[in-house]
This record gives sequence, C-alpha cells and structure tokens, in this order.
Amino acid sequence: MDVTQAWDIALEGVFASDRIFLGDEGNDQEPLAGYGLANLRSSYAFSDQVRLIGRVDNLFNSDYAMFGVLAQVELELVEAPDASIPRFVSPGAPRSAFLGLRVQF
Repeated sequence: MDVTQAWDIALEGVFASDRIFLGDEGNDQEPLAGYGLANLRSSYAFSDQVRLIGRVDNLFNSDYAMFGVLAQVELELVEAPDASIPRFVSPGAPRSAFLGLRVQF
C-alpha cells in the first residue's frame, strides 16, 4: 500500500436557506433563519482490509433550528403554561463525534 494514500480526510458543508414556519401559509411571520454547518470525516487505512474511520458532525458546535411550526396560543397547555409566543422550533443537533473500525473479509 502507498503510504500517501493511507489517510482520507474530507470537510463537508451543509447549508439551508430560510424556511417558512409550518402553519404560516400566508408567509406573514418572520421566517426561520437559514444555517450552515461544517462536518469533518477522516479515515486511515492500515491495510486493504482494515480501516479506522472517524467523523465529527457540527464541527463548530453551531446553534441552529431545523424546523418551525406555529401553534395556537389561545389554547391553555399544561406543558407550557402562560405560553404567549406561537413559534416553536426544533433545535439542530449539537457537535457529535464517532469513531469506528471497518474490517473487510
């Protein structure tokens, strides 16, 4: 095996534009902000059969929202007493890292 080909490193970008909240069919509300993420993938080949693999998602630990929905705040919710803001967002995943070993027979 050629040592210069043992390492494989890739930087990946994931981008999303502004999105309209579900339930805002008239587009009257401020949209959910877009976001950009960086992910890093790497692997090292010990041989043609054995490879160490690693990945870091959300490399810079960015705060972002994946999804938004408008709610009816006129309804009293036990889970959210005195709720007055009708915008609910689903937060994006924080930084995470994975490490593994791939073996081929």
